[in-house]
Amino acid sequence: MRLMHFMLKLYVDDIIINGSALDVIQQTKYIQDLLTKTKMLKFEAYDTPCFPYNMLLKDDGQPYGNPALHRSIVEELQYLIFTRPDIAFSVHQVYQFVQNQIISHFTAVKRILRYLNGTIYFGISDTIGNLLLKALSDANCVEDLNDRRSLLV
Repeated sequence: MRLMHFMLKLYVDDIIINGSALDVIQQTKYIQDLLTKTKMLKFEAYDTPCFPYNMLLKDDGQPYGNPALHRSIVEELQYLIFTRPDIAFSVHQVYQFVQNQIISHFTAVKRILRYLNGTIYFGISDTIGNLLLKALSDANCVEDLNDRRSLLV
C-alpha cells in the first residue's frame, strides 16, 4: 500500500495557508494596514477588545461626525473575524449600530483597534495534540436595553 502525501496551498485575499499541516493562519499585514489607515498604530495596546459588561445603546450620546469612516472600519473588522474569533463578539456588537452611529460606538471601535495593535500576530493555529474545546452560550433577553431581543453571549 502506498502512502499519499498532500500539500495544501491556499490563497484567499491576504490570508495565506501553505504546507501539509496548518501552523498559524493570521492576517498580520491586513491588521497593520487597518491600523495605519486609522492612525492607531502608535497608540498603547489594550488587553481586551471591549470592556466587560459594557452595553452599547442605540441613542446614548451625540452622533458621530464621520459615518463613512466608521462604517468602513467596522466592515473591515467584520472581515477580520474569520481568522480572529477573539474579536467576534466586540465586532458584532458595534456592527449592530453601523446605521446609527454615535461617539460611544466609535470609542468601542477604537478599543478593538487598540486591542488588535497588541495582538497583531494572533491567529488560528492547528497544533498537534489533544483538543480541548470550551464554550459558553447564554441567551439573555433582559439585558439588551435596545430592543429586548435575545443576545447570545
